[in-house]
Amino acid sequence: MVAIVHKEGDPLPYDGERGNARYFTLEFSMPGNLPILCEWDGEGHSNYGEGPEPDAEDFVQAVQEYL
Repeated sequence: MVAIVHKEGDPLPYDGERGNARYFTLEFSMPGNLPILCEWDGEGHSNYGEGPEPDAEDFVQAVQEYL
């Protein structure tokens, strides 16, 4: 699952730049196939540990905890 979060009121560039958007993913660990909450930014990949089961409402709630 992927969530792209943009802070309301911040400029939204369309020139290929990231702007202030944040990119969260729900990935599966290898091995174990556990859901892992992660974030991608200009410097790489952050792993926030075990995430929720792949359910949209639970994923959104988990992302909101990092905003």
